[in-house]
Amino acid sequence: MRIVAIGGGENGRTKILPDGTIKQYPFENTPINKKIIELSGKKNPNILILGTAGNDLPSYTDFLITHFQSLGANVSELRLINNPPTIDSIRKILDNTDIIYVGGGDTLLMINCWRRTGFDKLLKEYGDKGVILSGLSAGAICWFEYYDNNDYIKDETGKTDWEKLDFLPGLGFIKGFCVPHYDTKSESDRMYFNALLEKRGVTGYALDNCAAIIFDNGKISTITSQPNKNVYYLNPIQAKTQERD
Repeated sequence: MRIVAIGGGENGRTKILPDGTIKQYPFENTPINKKIIELSGKKNPNILILGTAGNDLPSYTDFLITHFQSLGANVSELRLINNPPTIDSIRKILDNTDIIYVGGGDTLLMINCWRRTGFDKLLKEYGDKGVILSGLSAGAICWFEYYDNNDYIKDETGKTDWEKLDFLPGLGFIKGFCVPHYDTKSESDRMYFNALLEKRGVTGYALDNCAAIIFDNGKISTITSQPNKNVYYLNPIQAKTQERD
């Protein structure tokens, strides 16, 4: 199975600022996305975009579609939140797919949707057949046995109650735990992650924004799209052992 998990990064979105001006964000992960295309062995692979974690909102997926088209890919989108296609219809789509790319957002909502529709089983089946599984943030951590619940333990002010930090079950295609956006975590935040790993006896990976880990049929490598970004191997003994080529 081939999986590319990206810690985070901007995807070319636009945002209306409080003063009414429009800010255009860059595509920060172009080198990583080019690598995903390269792994397919095709100049113009068929890429299927999933925006499940973002509620299938076009405001998110449209930027991804435009971006991958600019890299030469044939891009389509699969929406599963409302009125999902039948399993047979999805199979026909996956039969002609080289790469699946999963966007960011609400990981729990996404995985629950996939399990409810049976799409989780199709991901395993087609991943085993050679379709590249990839994604960013929620689309990165979903492939692992565990991700953390820090998005779901915030108080009324939006602060995380770190004492409630624990694991949630991912798809389990990769053993262990994964946390994205690691470069945005404070040292105290990281201490909570490390304590959880020690408590549960689980190892895993931490991904900075603009950093990705590649699992290629048993071989592990990393790639970054911006300077000073890293992938870390986490374990209960030494919680910051860097894994780099």
